[in-house]
Amino acid sequence: MMKFLIMVSASIILCVSVLVGSASATPEMINYQGRVEVNGEPFGASTPTEGLFRFAIVDSSGTILWNNDGTEPAAPGTDIPITVTNGLYNIVLGDTDLTGMTETIPATLFNGDDRLLRVYFSDNTGGDRLQVLDPDQPIISVGYALSASTLSDTLPVSKGGTGLTTIGGSN
Repeated sequence: MMKFLIMVSASIILCVSVLVGSASATPEMINYQGRVEVNGEPFGASTPTEGLFRFAIVDSSGTILWNNDGTEPAAPGTDIPITVTNGLYNIVLGDTDLTGMTETIPATLFNGDDRLLRVYFSDNTGGDRLQVLDPDQPIISVGYALSASTLSDTLPVSKGGTGLTTIGGSN
């Protein structure tokens, strides 16, 4: 019985420490999936193919506010190799473990104004190096959730009569 209690206690401590640790920071990253065509055909249609990409977040006037290599307000200068399959690719913007991605995405970037993702692409065959894929893509909801980590005021929390937790109000 004592061995069981020690195991349960250790499990509870581990769970609490994982929960506390995971709540301490908001990842400054955004998942993005895109589609690219070359000459009207999905890139990488016959076999998965590596393309070269660069990314920037711009405001509605086109001013670069963030890019994958930190050279803003200029266009990014570092390629990110991404495998494209049947025209589709996925990337976690701000993931500095990726080759060519040296900048996380700061929460302060999403201050309520419109933000757009600008994607630069090269099929990696030489010739025309990089082209901007038009149009810039609007960033909605999820990117703006990053700003929640910058809140400085806390709301009062109370236990309601129904067993539900209510925030900043009466039951």
